[in-house]
Amino acid sequence: MSKEKPSYNMFIVLILQLIFLVLKIKGYIDWGWLWVVSPLWLYVLSVFMVSTVITLSMFFSIRKYITKRIKREKDKQLKFPFGE
Repeated sequence: MSKEKPSYNMFIVLILQLIFLVLKIKGYIDWGWLWVVSPLWLYVLSVFMVSTVITLSMFFSIRKYITKRIKREKDKQLKFPFGE
């Protein structure tokens, strides 16, 4: 069995979120709720951005591979085995 390392990024986000939440409930900060939950939004946004970049890079690399493959197949079809 392989041991997986825990995600410290999510742990830091949750701790920061908990701190902001406690400070807001206790009245030590007078922020809007949008800013109190901002660590979660930033984490979700970063995951979305990374997954978008990965998806786009995969799409363009597959597109490039398919385009090269089609060009190669067309070049094979244009060659006449017995000449003209």
